[in-house]
Amino acid sequence: MGCSLKSYIEQHRLLAARALIIHTHESLMYIADAVGYRNLSTFSDAFYRVYRQKPSSFRQLHPKNMGNAENIEEKNRDRCP
Repeated sequence: MGCSLKSYIEQHRLLAARALIIHTHESLMYIADAVGYRNLSTFSDAFYRVYRQKPSSFRQLHPKNMGNAENIEEKNRDRCP
């Protein structure tokens, strides 16, 4: 596997969040909750650690592409940081 279970789970949560940010108009609080973060601040900090930008900044830099968010997550499923 190559990484801890905690890292693996966080990676998948953040990949799902990234896809939702890019492909939906849902609020960041909704996205954070949907991927398992109950606190927006905790989600934002975790997102920043991985992508080096806050979710709000990431959203501004990525125009909405209303394609299939699941396809993005599927493509990156077995990667581990």
